[in-house]
Amino acid sequence: MRPIFVDINICNLKRNNKLIRNLCINKKIWLVLKANAYGHGLKNIYFGLNNNDIDGLAVLSIDEAILLRNLGFNKLILLLEGFFDLEELKLCLKFNFIIVIHSKWQIYLLKKVIIYNKIDVFLKINFNLNRLGFSLDKISEIFFILKNINNIRYISLMLHFSKSDNYVEFNKYIDKYIKLLLNLNLKFKYTSIFSSSGIIWHLNKIKSDWVRAGIILYGSSPTNNYLDIVNYGFKPVMTFRSEIICIQKVKFGHNIGYGVNYISDRDRFIGIVACGYADGYPRQLSNRSFVLIDNYFKCKVIGSIFMDMMIVDLLNNRNIFIGSKVELWGEYVCIDHIAKLANTINYHLMCSINFNRVKFNLIDS
Repeated sequence: MRPIFVDINICNLKRNNKLIRNLCINKKIWLVLKANAYGHGLKNIYFGLNNNDIDGLAVLSIDEAILLRNLGFNKLILLLEGFFDLEELKLCLKFNFIIVIHSKWQIYLLKKVIIYNKIDVFLKINFNLNRLGFSLDKISEIFFILKNINNIRYISLMLHFSKSDNYVEFNKYIDKYIKLLLNLNLKFKYTSIFSSSGIIWHLNKIKSDWVRAGIILYGSSPTNNYLDIVNYGFKPVMTFRSEIICIQKVKFGHNIGYGVNYISDRDRFIGIVACGYADGYPRQLSNRSFVLIDNYFKCKVIGSIFMDMMIVDLLNNRNIFIGSKVELWGEYVCIDHIAKLANTINYHLMCSINFNRVKFNLIDS
């Protein structure tokens, strides 16, 4: 078997969930499992969690939501972008999903179906992201339209801030939001205001009945800077690792890899690692990144990253062998640091791992 793996640390997952719950006293928590649980594997994360410690799960697609029902989850499931067509709406009603309403076309479809059971919806405000949601001047109108649709039981409020990690800007938005709610004087059943960064830094600034815990559940920072969360005790759930499968001796002046973009400045030993961009390790990390070998030796990535392999400088270290373990990111190599070297974010790296090529292991000890 090709030696490339992702280890999912269930102990760290449970620890992170407990830390979130300790931060969110007297609040309900949506644990966000969208995008295949941020690349960790939806089944892996669902079965790794204690069902008694889940208030509700939030996903994006109807397929993810139905999978959770088929796995036996009978509590609340939130569809973060609602439904995408009439058939999906019917499935939402059948499986009793909570629906986010962000556009008028969804309301049009709601009016078209006969709803036998009471359903709950979250009305989404386009507050300052300009993605999904209704503009501030339309909220009252949309609220009362939904109010007049038969069998909508609860209308709750949802929004997402674009600068939760910027204290000055965020406080401006919070003040604006408070004035908005006072002026609207609408009776929403629940509010869902904060995601991971809000949970950490702003939770007590305004009432939010439900919070949405995403990246911090997986032990990484919403700012792409682990130092921002290290004092809270969150630990990474994912470790991406491989092995040295070949060792070569390269002489001074010889090329390493494609494109003649690395010429050896001395005689050196290099290690070939069974991991490439087809596995989810970005090609833009060529000549930029590093790995940790056998939990001790920090070695640079040199030359171009290939589809299936990468090359690391072994520093003429004779204690590295065929089969030596290589951590790409995880417990000892911070994914946030690697993401910055790739000019991207931790979310992107997590979601880019190729499930068809990489074997996932659950570690529960």
